[in-house]
Amino acid sequence: MSNNERRDWTQEGAFFASDGASVRAYDDVFLIEPVAVRDQGKGGPWETVPSGSQATVLFFTADHPAELDLECYVEDGFCFAQTTAANVRFAIRNEEKYPR
Repeated sequence: MSNNERRDWTQEGAFFASDGASVRAYDDVFLIEPVAVRDQGKGGPWETVPSGSQATVLFFTADHPAELDLECYVEDGFCFAQTTAANVRFAIRNEEKYPR
């Protein structure tokens, strides 16, 4: 799955994670199952992002089932991956990460 295959990527609105939580762009989630790395970031290189890893939602698809584009945190670095909303559970709101 790549951004080029879907045309309905957005940061507007919200989607429902596997735990029923409403999640928006820049909120953090935890991966339920491992996913393949789409692009390397800093550190690694990694082939997969382990289950339980925390990730920030960058984009998600407007059509259901929602697909997610994520910045995933692995060890002391990060990488990018894509998965479905059914493979994540809510972790923390963006506003809680960066209180004003």
